[in-house]
Amino acid sequence: MTHPFEIEQELTLSASLEQVWETIATGPGIDSRLMGRNVVEPREGSVAAMDIGGHRARRR
Repeated sequence: MTHPFEIEQELTLSASLEQVWETIATGPGIDSRLMGRNVVEPREGSVAAMDIGGHRARRR
């Protein structure tokens, strides 16, 4: 059984806020950090999808 948890960490990056957002909140940015193909619709209430090895996960 899983239990909710939180990890909080603070760090300083040599990147602009826009560069950080691009990396964590867009399909190509997520692709640069994770395996598979990621698609994120850039709007409120959007769907994010990840394809890895023929398996597709979607999250609203």
